[in-house]
Amino acid sequence: MSFWRTTLAARPDIWPLVLITSFGALFGTTMLVRAGTRYHDVSWRHESNPFPYEKLKYNQKTKLMHIASYDHLKDEVPKF
Repeated sequence: MSFWRTTLAARPDIWPLVLITSFGALFGTTMLVRAGTRYHDVSWRHESNPFPYEKLKYNQKTKLMHIASYDHLKDEVPKF
């Protein structure tokens, strides 16, 4: 710890680099943990829910950003 303290005290011009890099690492770790625990295509409990995507509703949104809206679609069985 003293190495970092002496290096940063001797060179204050690298503070922004250290802060931005630390923020990026923290954000990346947070998003990785969020993706592993929240999204439907990741399943940590294979015994109780082996196929988590089968419990999705017809027009349920699972992505962060959608280009098109699927709210107008109806859950109808096609007639053959």
